[in-house]
Amino acid sequence: MVLEKEVINPNPKVATILNHEDIVSRIPMDYIQDNEDLFGTLSQQVLSVPTRNTKWKYLFFHDSSVFRPAAKAFEKSEKDNENTNLPAKYTEYLKGTTAYRDFWIEERKRCLEGYEPIVDGEPCGIRIPGEYYFYLNYCRINLLITNKDTGEDSEGVSFPRFNTMDYYYFKELELRENPTKFGLSLDYKQHFILSKARRKGFSFKNAGGATWKYTFFKDVKVAIIAETGSDALKTFEKCLNNIDFLTEYTEFGGPHIYRTYSEAQGKGAIKAGTKDKQGNEKGRKSSIFTVSLNGRPDAAAGLGCVRLIFEEAGKIGNLMKAWKFAEPTLRSGKLLKGIAIIFGTGGDMNGATRDFSKMFYAPDHYKLGGYQNIYEEVETIENCGWFVDDMWFREGASFTDGDGKVYKAIDKQGNAIRWVAEIDLNIERNKAKKGGKEAFAVEITQYCKTPKEAFLVLEGNIFPTIELHARLARLRANKEFDLLGTNGTLVEEKGIVTFKADMENKLEPINEYPVKPKRKDREGCIIQFESPREINGKVPDGAYIISIDTIRQDSDGGKSLIAIYVLKTKKHAFEIGHDEIVMSYVGRPKYNPIDTSNFILYKMGKYYNAKITHENDAAGKSVRDFFVKNKAFHMLMKPPSNIVDKHISNSKTNQRKSGHSMGSIELVEIGELYTNQWLMEKRGINPHTGLEERNLDLLADKGLLEELIAYNRDRNTDRVSALMGAIIQSKNVFNEYAKKEKESNKVTTWFAERMNPTYKR
Repeated sequence: MVLEKEVINPNPKVATILNHEDIVSRIPMDYIQDNEDLFGTLSQQVLSVPTRNTKWKYLFFHDSSVFRPAAKAFEKSEKDNENTNLPAKYTEYLKGTTAYRDFWIEERKRCLEGYEPIVDGEPCGIRIPGEYYFYLNYCRINLLITNKDTGEDSEGVSFPRFNTMDYYYFKELELRENPTKFGLSLDYKQHFILSKARRKGFSFKNAGGATWKYTFFKDVKVAIIAETGSDALKTFEKCLNNIDFLTEYTEFGGPHIYRTYSEAQGKGAIKAGTKDKQGNEKGRKSSIFTVSLNGRPDAAAGLGCVRLIFEEAGKIGNLMKAWKFAEPTLRSGKLLKGIAIIFGTGGDMNGATRDFSKMFYAPDHYKLGGYQNIYEEVETIENCGWFVDDMWFREGASFTDGDGKVYKAIDKQGNAIRWVAEIDLNIERNKAKKGGKEAFAVEITQYCKTPKEAFLVLEGNIFPTIELHARLARLRANKEFDLLGTNGTLVEEKGIVTFKADMENKLEPINEYPVKPKRKDREGCIIQFESPREINGKVPDGAYIISIDTIRQDSDGGKSLIAIYVLKTKKHAFEIGHDEIVMSYVGRPKYNPIDTSNFILYKMGKYYNAKITHENDAAGKSVRDFFVKNKAFHMLMKPPSNIVDKHISNSKTNQRKSGHSMGSIELVEIGELYTNQWLMEKRGINPHTGLEERNLDLLADKGLLEELIAYNRDRNTDRVSALMGAIIQSKNVFNEYAKKEKESNKVTTWFAERMNPTYKR
């Protein structure tokens, strides 16, 4: 759904609206570009309006203090009474007076309906949601407090400071929960899935929201759900602190029917109200409680809540199943009674992140609110969840330009000066690189710029994830790299196979992983990266190897894909180039997918004069049967006996007639090892950049890059499996190639040819 932008006319004393040109004009671009080696390159994320995929105008606040009148009054009272025994208070009106009562009635109204300050006798043109007003003025959080005498920062407890990250989050949350307030239909009432960088205070915000529901609404339930009880208790404890503060200092507090908190049992609960002499519950009867999933995905079923808070979703091992149980309890038929907030943090994204990642990138499929993905290096029309990068709130970061002017990443009014934050982040990343791959990976995931960085898997992946991610980012950022591959078909006439390019753009390759659930057409197409290279007028024997990862059966719901890769071998490296991928097919033919894909495989073999390998387990039988039937068994490769005998004793794979096996952990480990070596193998100097490049720097297959980044043994990674087969067989047959004179010069010359715009594939 494309939303019209809000119509607002803010008082210029409070805020002004910024557009793209306004953002760029405030940046000392020349100085930054002249010192790019130190400051890095500014991304499109900080040069563009970051709210352009929402209803909200992008504001620069000049006086945000107007949104914290109650907090300011309490802070003044604290300061005035700091050397006395008098408690701080929100109002000087005496309790029991009409003025006192009217003050709290007005504050309650602001917390429920929202607040638009009066400036110069008129509404200022900017309203904040009631939940945000409550959070700013009635919740206490941990934050850095600067000692005015010493200038030192230390963590203390105080009211939240206004900042633009929170401003847009709470506005969007209100829109999702109450769309009719903004003239939208109830269809826009949707659940909230959010990925974010570390230390953005969302546990405090969620605790504030839970307390807000508990305090101002009757008969409502709020559940804090986490993989472990201890994780849920962290947010629940913040709720209790909020409730205790309200009871001590405001008219919003009150008694509770029960209150439990047990670290030993990993659970807590509180319910507002009282009991009469007969044991009947009276009062609001609203409640907050924790739920630990911990191997019980159905633990969130049947809760009947108005808000579910999934804490640190990247840690929840079976999030999709838990959501499947929980989601129906939030609605009555098609109407939502409540919403869920599912959020997770970069740096906690190990094995459990798979479900969170899938839900984040396909929100519509899981009945979650979606937003155009403007967050990656190159934005797409695809939807994803709400994303909070590190540039939205990088407290303490600053930048000094060539004239000595100092810019703060978060200014005094809470504006996020996003380009300053990114420069500081770039500098920190450069430092982290010196600490090794692990330190650099942690830096990226915890303080991420994009969702892809947040979902970077640090464990269970042998492949060079950081380098692959950088290559993928480069491909996305430079559209000219799309020219490296040509879509088309293979046509056989009179026994000769030729490649026919798709000049009418009718073919749609599958170049993403995982495939979007809403994509119906999964037929895919052949992509040629380089045509067969000839020596003395013919494609030499042994120059190419083809590997297929096929499917087990035609009728498996149409979900599994077939992956075929053509890989150049090392046999003629100095005549036709090194072992790069020259052609691929990823997809599932619409009709007779197994036979059709085998015909594609057969034509590839003839086109490249190549030998073919396939998994020789159950699924591979169809490949072998096809080539026997078509009198082409000679095109199939024998098992990689040299490799298997070297690493595995008594393996049965060598007893089979063709192909390779991935049927044991030992064989998978061999595939991972050789594929990792292949990715990192150096290929000479790129004459355009002057940098030494590796095989992975030549990959032009975005889907393969995404699979390699996401790879672990539990995932279905068809492309990686096919590539592993080709690399194992290539290693088995062409283990090493003889060095020749002037090797480095020839490699560099080959690079120059490959990167030349006039190079013919």
